[in-house]
Amino acid sequence: MNMTQSFVISLKPTSWNDIVGKNRWVYMTIKNEWKMATYFAIKQAKLIPIKEFPITVHIEAHWKEKRVRDIDNIFIKSVLDTLKKTKIIPDDSLKYIECVILSGKTGCKKDEMIVTWIE
Repeated sequence: MNMTQSFVISLKPTSWNDIVGKNRWVYMTIKNEWKMATYFAIKQAKLIPIKEFPITVHIEAHWKEKRVRDIDNIFIKSVLDTLKKTKIIPDDSLKYIECVILSGKTGCKKDEMIVTWIE
């Protein structure tokens, strides 16, 4: 049986370009902000721990601004780490997540990141 699960993180997707070259404090602040927002989004969505592996995770970034974005710069580390911390997945290694697909849209109603997978 295929089961789809998803959750929405209500933060403006962060670019690695906003982090690179900054001091450790800036990186840790952004990383922790994303971990907290992801944790609360997962809890609110009432997700069920995944039982069948490996999975493909789809991450769709939405920006209100219509500015041109580089899809390969989206900061997703905290999202995957928090899936592990909340025990949705046992680990974020290739054994459990075989692929991460990134997509994005600009000119959206709100800034957010939508994370989906099919088990």
